[in-house]
Amino acid sequence: MEKRQVELRLSKKNPEWHPDRYSKVIETEMSVSLKSDGLASTPLFFSVTETSIIVTDVLRYQNQTLDARSLIEFSCFGFVSGNRTVYEGWFRVEAGTQVSIQKATGEISVEVHGSHKVIENKGSFKEAEEQCLQAIHTMFHRFCEAAKNRPLLIPLSGGRDARLLAVLAKDYGLDVQTYSYGREGSFEVNRAKNVAQYLKLPFHHVRLNPNSWDCFHDADIQTFLDGAFSATQTPQLIEAVSIKKLREQVELDPQTIVIPGHSGDLLGGSHIPELGKVSYSRDDLVQTVMKHHGRFEWPNKKDMPFIIEALESQFEDKTYTPFEYVEACENWNIKNRQSKFILGAAQAYDWAGLDWCVPLWDLEFEKTWRSLPLKFREGSRLYNHVLDEHFFKRYDIDFPEHIPITKTPIVKALKGCVPQVVYQGIKHKMKSMRRESVDYNAYQWLNDLLLKELPEPLPYSKREDHAVLTAWFVQVFLGGQL
Repeated sequence: MEKRQVELRLSKKNPEWHPDRYSKVIETEMSVSLKSDGLASTPLFFSVTETSIIVTDVLRYQNQTLDARSLIEFSCFGFVSGNRTVYEGWFRVEAGTQVSIQKATGEISVEVHGSHKVIENKGSFKEAEEQCLQAIHTMFHRFCEAAKNRPLLIPLSGGRDARLLAVLAKDYGLDVQTYSYGREGSFEVNRAKNVAQYLKLPFHHVRLNPNSWDCFHDADIQTFLDGAFSATQTPQLIEAVSIKKLREQVELDPQTIVIPGHSGDLLGGSHIPELGKVSYSRDDLVQTVMKHHGRFEWPNKKDMPFIIEALESQFEDKTYTPFEYVEACENWNIKNRQSKFILGAAQAYDWAGLDWCVPLWDLEFEKTWRSLPLKFREGSRLYNHVLDEHFFKRYDIDFPEHIPITKTPIVKALKGCVPQVVYQGIKHKMKSMRRESVDYNAYQWLNDLLLKELPEPLPYSKREDHAVLTAWFVQVFLGGQL
């Protein structure tokens, strides 16, 4: 039997200083193997035909058949789950897996090597606190050893994860600068500015206003969108625009490493679904994923079976204990939302010519947090306690959390007093009003710009951030229709 020819279209190099960030292509006489790290930080894509095996690390726009089901899922989540892409016949190596392809038969096998399997430990809250404190310092010490005193840049927001990295960088005496982006006076920018001020760290504000989006059709931004799209996810456009403007404002050392605070909240327990049953099914998992990660309200109900079928194929059909249920939910989140949509922000740093690392996504650090008793992780109870007591309070940056609209007293009071349909209507209206009043990043003006280019009406019942950009990718960039 004649063997398929292997065509490698690889343009990216693994960072030598960071051994946990890699993609590997291993070719032998009989097969070719593709291996991805635990977050697929350098994605790999492949296509197998009757005569060839094509492997690439950048899957740009192609004039070929679109996968209708993948487009539906992309439109619902903002990314395509599993190993599929929006193109028929093209697949992505999932985070923490190795794909082996036989040259003669084209047979494909998948082996999970970066398994996020964890075993729940027992112990007291105090013991867990000490364990986690040690894990944080071990994680950051390991990062410092790899970074070798290179200057750091931390994107600060109102969140806790980036704040933790800023405190650690301060405590370890590192060369660090911080920045935030958004409209003048916004909650996120003010919170970031206060953190940097209290820590006495250099801070840069990238101001966003309606004119900030005039660069959308610039050649360099379109190049970013093409590469960051990767046929699987809505690019983090705001990260590219803000880092571009920052580089125009500030001269950064070429050796600078950007360290965003991604994924710490996930490990801390913020994505643990509500528990209350003694066992769970595959259907429970699918419904939980739909509820928590179906980012846009997709009105065409006839398409839902396609999405459900795609999700069902990624979960084992069995009875799950509460711990197994949480583990499965988080694993799906890691392999899909984190490695695609969230880590997609790092594509902006690559595009801007800056190195990057996600220190909080350290494999040993992950295992420590995810092995803790669920009662300590639920609601980020232990995570928030450790950060406040051991890192934030001594710098007076243990700020109160920003209260979501659904947890404000007026909305909570209404929940039990009015019919559910009325309550949902009021909640959605208040969410809309808050978005309009705190449009931190001037996204409304970007949405207005993109809506004018859509050949079809916006297929969503609500005009959320990223929803219009996602629709633009389907209708304009890909030229597809749903």
